[in-house]
Amino acid sequence: MSYWLAALQWSKVTEKLPPDFLSKTGVFLLIVLVIVIAVKIYQGSNKIMLSILLAAGVGIVFFSWVYNRNEPAFLTPVIEPLSSFFPTKEYTRPEAGDLDKTGKGGNKPKPKP
Repeated sequence: MSYWLAALQWSKVTEKLPPDFLSKTGVFLLIVLVIVIAVKIYQGSNKIMLSILLAAGVGIVFFSWVYNRNEPAFLTPVIEPLSSFFPTKEYTRPEAGDLDKTGKGGNKPKPKP
């Protein structure tokens, strides 16, 4: 029935992944699971309270990204203009040539070891 599972060698799949990929993926899935369970629990309550809680959670993450400037790389073009309006920590904007060094931006592939 599930003979294809026997043919799959897990070590060949995971040898190309970074070492912390599975742990980060597990933490992400756990967070998503907790959020889904919490929404299901609060779904029976007042919809306005659920909306306020979700908006507060999204707002806390957003303002944390703006203040600490630790947003994901693909959101930097969105956060960059907003960071001039909202307060931020001491942050110096990297020059265009330094983007490859910081890992935020650029399409230059990483060199293979």
